[in-house]
Amino acid sequence: MQVNCVLSTSLSAPIILKQRLKSFGNYCGKFCTEDWGNDHNGRRVYGSIMLSVQFLVPLIIITFCYTAISFKLGKVNSSLILKQNQRAAVKRRQRTNRMLIGMVVAFSASWFTSVLFNVLRDYDRLPA
Repeated sequence: MQVNCVLSTSLSAPIILKQRLKSFGNYCGKFCTEDWGNDHNGRRVYGSIMLSVQFLVPLIIITFCYTAISFKLGKVNSSLILKQNQRAAVKRRQRTNRMLIGMVVAFSASWFTSVLFNVLRDYDRLPA
């Protein structure tokens, strides 16, 4: 628990230090925004670390875990003639595998646009 708190605080610290209130031309009030100044390299390094921590590491973990579950469920003695209840069990395994694949795809799809936007922003690839 303490490790999680220290890790999350240290990962959030750069963004906390780089937040500024800024006025934008035609808008009323001030908005909180990242201000890295001329430290483009720091922004890119931080963005790459956050990409890894928030997207790649969880994607690898869930893919690995769901693949392991899928292989465990898929171990069937193929030399046996499948009886009716065995066929039903195979169908349940197939549905479970499809659900696990769907969960990985849903995770990737839901985070991809946010991650892509942040990476493009960090590497100055967004239109001005």
